[in-house]
Amino acid sequence: MLDSARRHGVAPLVYRELRIAPDGLVPADALAAFHQYNIENTRRCLLLTGWLRRVVDRLQRAGVQAVPYKGPVLAALAYGALGARQAGDLDLLIDPGNLAAARDALEADGFRPQVPLKGWQERQLVRSAHPYGLVRDGAGVVLELHWSVSPRSLSSGLGTALPRERLEEVTVAGTRFLTLPVDVLLVVLCVHGAKHVWERLGWIVDVAELIAGHPTLDWASVLARAEELGHRRELLLGSLLTRDLLKTGLPEPLTAGISADPKLPALARAVSTQLGLVTHGPPGIARTARFHLEIRGSWRDRLAYVRYALMPTVADWTSVRLPRWLAPLHYPLRAARLLRGGGAHHH
Repeated sequence: MLDSARRHGVAPLVYRELRIAPDGLVPADALAAFHQYNIENTRRCLLLTGWLRRVVDRLQRAGVQAVPYKGPVLAALAYGALGARQAGDLDLLIDPGNLAAARDALEADGFRPQVPLKGWQERQLVRSAHPYGLVRDGAGVVLELHWSVSPRSLSSGLGTALPRERLEEVTVAGTRFLTLPVDVLLVVLCVHGAKHVWERLGWIVDVAELIAGHPTLDWASVLARAEELGHRRELLLGSLLTRDLLKTGLPEPLTAGISADPKLPALARAVSTQLGLVTHGPPGIARTARFHLEIRGSWRDRLAYVRYALMPTVADWTSVRLPRWLAPLHYPLRAARLLRGGGAHHH
């Protein structure tokens, strides 16, 4: 049970429910395992918060503004308690022009790239808006630098419209950070979930907690903002999933928006199917591509999706290493991998 809860990113929440179950209903060994994991998760969340402060300060000294937007910051904003959300990686938004400065500053502080990239590969990574991963081995901290909150194939301009001018302050375990405003963060979470066909229940819970925790938001404005960013359907799908799977009550504007989009029920069924697969794993590339194309509303967006989905990624560069002068061959090689279902997922 614990393994399944961890895989879906909901172990702390499951433990919260198990703890208040009637005596004898939950086997003692299962409860003990969840209790131990909960202690470890809270420690890990505190550790990550400390590293996040260190990294943000280090980048600030290097002249790079870094905006954390998931991890400990999301735990504080959506759950109100650091240990209530399962610890994961650290995600930071930076300006794409600052990648080299950020990488150099972090390497000087003991981080190393998960995959060392050449200059032309870094430039392509920025163009396709896939994140740049670094790791601090001794601490087991994985850090992803983003300049967009989704790959270019799905971004519809979201990556270039982030509201740096109206960042909001949040306090996490006594430490203050600047992060995205809640209306934008909600869209960001729904775009991320859609990117991965919502394969983890924890991502749906994040959306539910964020909606429930901010009832005074102007929801008509939130929808307008999602529309402006090109992600109204993703926001409505994430909201629908919280209602269908978690029985979350939704504000009226979201309910009305859901009713007005006839494509949403089929997309929600596709997510439920994926979540219910017995041999759980990431959805296959064909299923993912179909899902992405259904979410993309216009033909223009669909063509953009195909164009950017064919751009080689870190997984392509590492699976077949080619010299720079042969790099264009990565395009047909990636197309072949996608056609035979071997395209890699990128979190």
